[in-house]
Amino acid sequence: MARRQPPPALASALGELGDPAAVPALADAIRAAVQHKRWRTVEHVLKALASFGDRAASALDTVRPRTEADSADVRTAAAAALW
Repeated sequence: MARRQPPPALASALGELGDPAAVPALADAIRAAVQHKRWRTVEHVLKALASFGDRAASALDTVRPRTEADSADVRTAAAAALW
């Protein structure tokens, strides 16, 4: 059964909670969104990951490749998540 991507509001809510236990799920959501070419979802989830700062270090391998995405919005969100 295919997994559904979280809506942007859910990614934002997870970011606002600030619980680093959400980081792996957010990284999974990015990978799924990339696979399905859902660039706005990728952007929103990257923004949620950025709110975790250093606590999102486990997602760096998922975030780094997005800095070379075709979408300028995705590249910007990925760069922000890396800072």
